[in-house]
Amino acid sequence: DSVAMQRLQEAGNSVRQSTDNLVMAAQNVAWNREETVTTVTRVTKKSSRYVQKISNEIEVNEKILKHERDLAEARKKLESLRRARYQHSNENGSTAADENDEH
Repeated sequence: DSVAMQRLQEAGNSVRQSTDNLVMAAQNVAWNREETVTTVTRVTKKSSRYVQKISNEIEVNEKILKHERDLAEARKKLESLRRARYQHSNENGSTAADENDEH
């Protein structure tokens, strides 16, 4: 009888130890999952901020390029107007200085 009790006690201890191990493993999985979720969330937030910064930089760069194109067009137009005035004054025999005196 005592041998059977001893085996029963050992079996109970094994079941308890296995249960404790299973609980510990489940807690580790839960803790690791929580840590993973926290890490992914943190990385996602950092990535999102980084993407927003890049997006803002691209937007400002686009504005600069547009203004540079507008400026280049305005300079071409000014050059064209000055050439036309110069050609007109040469055709009439007057100079730019003469035109300034008239105004």
